[in-house]
Amino acid sequence: MLTPAVVEFAERLAAEFGADVVDTGTEGRAACAVDGVMPAAVIAPADRIGIGRAVALAEQCGAALVPRGNGTHAHVGAPPERYDAALCTRRLDRILRHDAADMTVAVEAGATLAELDAVLRPAGQWLPLDPPRPDLVTVGGLLAADLNGGLRFSHGKARDYLIGVRAFTGDGVLVRGGGDVVKNVAGYDLPKLLIGSFGSLGVIVEATFKVRPRPAADITLAAPCATLAVAAERARTLLAAPLAPFAVDLCDARASKAIELPANPHVLLRLGGETAEVAVQRQRALPLLPGATEIDATVIAAMRDSALEGRVTARLALLPTDLLGLLPVIAAEADRFGTHPRLFAHAGSGILRLQLDDPAPLPYLHWLRFLAHQHAGHLQIERLPTEAKHEIDVWGPTPTPIDLLRRVKLSLDPHQTFSPGRNLASL
Repeated sequence: MLTPAVVEFAERLAAEFGADVVDTGTEGRAACAVDGVMPAAVIAPADRIGIGRAVALAEQCGAALVPRGNGTHAHVGAPPERYDAALCTRRLDRILRHDAADMTVAVEAGATLAELDAVLRPAGQWLPLDPPRPDLVTVGGLLAADLNGGLRFSHGKARDYLIGVRAFTGDGVLVRGGGDVVKNVAGYDLPKLLIGSFGSLGVIVEATFKVRPRPAADITLAAPCATLAVAAERARTLLAAPLAPFAVDLCDARASKAIELPANPHVLLRLGGETAEVAVQRQRALPLLPGATEIDATVIAAMRDSALEGRVTARLALLPTDLLGLLPVIAAEADRFGTHPRLFAHAGSGILRLQLDDPAPLPYLHWLRFLAHQHAGHLQIERLPTEAKHEIDVWGPTPTPIDLLRRVKLSLDPHQTFSPGRNLASL
């Protein structure tokens, strides 16, 4: 609905930026729709000054913005209460500084992880974070959605590499956190607040990371297993063995029809480091993985993505020991509820990703949340048809008091400019 405030906002945007920045066409707006809500405009400034000006205009007019890179995680969260414009950072795609000797890199938020990797690779360096679809995930999206993959087990998360960040808060003010900043904005540790905020506290425009030497060798062994219980037991054995794996993952792509994948559950062991070191570890691991062969990274990506695509997906976080013990139960209960999920588990980190039949039975999702609660874990429903989002809380309970989350939100975004209604901190 175009309220007077939104009309004023659109007119001022058009006057200030022009058609090359502001898209009001149906196709562009439809591409940025969130849970069936289509914005009145898509704003794509070419630099951070334009981002700041757009945020300031929105605050002045009382308009609501949803920050966006490539939109790979726009589906996560509750339906927006208001959504007047998509604020796209994709044109902010420069690598600002790469100090190979100091092993740091500063990059704008719209650059993808693949673009960043292409700059680091010639220097023999990498940012050891491996979320799915690095060719689409932007640096801003990496931080805002707190993305990670199997490397989390051995290399940690984004917060372990982020040393500085710049972002615009709800009043259009550019704030900095980390790096050489002596005092963070409002006394907060800004980088840690923005990680996992899903665009609800501000819009990230720049990040500085420490990077690491790229491993000389990086291989993945895949071993088929007769059952999911056998796969879980072999993963447990690998985690207890005298190895130093990059990642230990599990995949069960049963019922997969979109892509050709192995029918059996598989254990995936990723080894990396110096060439001789990897060769030794490979020899140690093979007796623990009957039938194991090396597989290409594109196959691994397809196996992982099979548990990420579709209209219903969820992320279950448990202690690694609990997850491995419960995997067969989770699969058996799915059968009882009449759904047939594809599963991809980061066994070393205790993260399970599920892609469920559509329509997925809500009772099964409720059961998964109850299971998570029983084991001090957490279930987040990442993809769900809009109508079902009104029947179940996609976020689930949080250990952080809601009042505290809302006080932080009010401090950085007092007028609810960013993503109102989409997350737990919304008023």
